[in-house]
Amino acid sequence: MDGQARGRLMRIDGVDIHIDGEGDEVVVMIHGWPDTWRLWDAQVRALTLHRRCVRFTLPGFDIAGPRRAHSMRELIGFFEKVVEAVSPGRPDTMARWLRVPSDMKDSGSCMNYPYYIQWTGTHGSYRQLAAVNPSCPMLFVFGRRKPVLFHAPAWADRLAARPGSRVLAMDTRHWVMQEQPEAVNAAVLDWLGLR
Repeated sequence: MDGQARGRLMRIDGVDIHIDGEGDEVVVMIHGWPDTWRLWDAQVRALTLHRRCVRFTLPGFDIAGPRRAHSMRELIGFFEKVVEAVSPGRPDTMARWLRVPSDMKDSGSCMNYPYYIQWTGTHGSYRQLAAVNPSCPMLFVFGRRKPVLFHAPAWADRLAARPGSRVLAMDTRHWVMQEQPEAVNAAVLDWLGLR
């Protein structure tokens, strides 16, 4: 890991880690495809007075960097390195975690690495993964007007029942944080107990 901090920028495994805000509490923001770390700009503006916000473009997703698929095990390992580097020995809040349960027949050539990996079984596959059961409280926000949901309703119900966790369905398409940034910011601030 090449994780030397340079002001508000850190590099881990060749990926720029952007850190904004102050304080001991950290929020790690993870985007989906085809996004970058900039997806969370509005939420960072709302949170920086209260939390340190950590963002990055997923490995292999930066148009200026090398393109390659990563196994879910590699991505989880990368997330662990980021969390440990920005908040050593402390649990953190994952702002977002997406899954890929849709049927292969609904896929086309415009789909990305996770779909390819899921259905072909390459790069370590996602088929053998255990269920996502975060040990820390989690806020899961999604748009209910998406053509395909990336989670099972039963999973969302179980998550919502966990102490400190919350599931929020918004009247948006996929990019809730861009379609309704003020509503997302209010939900995050409420969930963190900052309003």
